[in-house]
Amino acid sequence: MIRLVLDTNTLISAVGWRDSKQRKILEACLFKEYLLIESAELLEEFVTVISRPKFSTGDQHLLHLRQFGKTAILTASEFLQKE
Repeated sequence: MIRLVLDTNTLISAVGWRDSKQRKILEACLFKEYLLIESAELLEEFVTVISRPKFSTGDQHLLHLRQFGKTAILTASEFLQKE
């Protein structure tokens, strides 16, 4: 089973936009198509960010890495194209 870590920006897009690609990925995790891996720190960050009056999404600094060890760093679109 594919294991996924969804960062704060991805989670915000997933819960904020019903027709987003990020929502499609989160729903697939909830239906056990993928194994969602989260941590208390990531969820804490999500709660902090989503509570702000204004926030922005996008982690260009991570996307430029493309890979961290054996972990691929992909946009939601890239991930869905691979599946």
